[in-house]
Amino acid sequence: MRKTLIKTALTTTLAIGALTMGTLAQPTTAQARDGWGAVRWDPAPRHQVRPDNRVHDSITVTLDRRVKNETLPLRHLLGLGADYNGYRIDRVIVTTQNRGKGRAILNLMSDRDVVDRARVGRDDRVVLSLPDGDKVLGRDLNTLRLAVDGNTRIRDITVHLSHRAARPHRVDGFTFYFPWSHDRGIDRTGNR
Repeated sequence: MRKTLIKTALTTTLAIGALTMGTLAQPTTAQARDGWGAVRWDPAPRHQVRPDNRVHDSITVTLDRRVKNETLPLRHLLGLGADYNGYRIDRVIVTTQNRGKGRAILNLMSDRDVVDRARVGRDDRVVLSLPDGDKVLGRDLNTLRLAVDGNTRIRDITVHLSHRAARPHRVDGFTFYFPWSHDRGIDRTGNR
């Protein structure tokens, strides 16, 4: 009787897991607000822990539209809401495709300042970055925009993020893992 219950529970768990993984693995297409049209993005960022004890993520949005003298709200398009406060922006990669005479200058803007710019030609992959002191979302910068001066077709935009990996804490012989963003402001007495 017990073996049958365990087999049934295991089969149910595996079936639910397979259904969930099948639906979560598919890229999502959503109708974005503010007239940006259909935007494709991967709902789960790619996580990778490197030797520098940081978790590195990348989020890609496929815009695939011609942009002429517009400013794109990157935090909105990439879904970098309040959940990403505390993340460091390592770089922004913009892939363009121009068949004709489309030429443009891409300006990466943090709050109101232009922090990096690049000229794009025919088919380019442009890497834009922020200065070292202005990289943390919610602390150093609140808005992140891409201003396009000129005419170009933007295929996709990828942002590479990182944050500190969870640190182990030992209490009475037990090990607990707390993410960096939750315990960074607590002193030894437990006060914030």
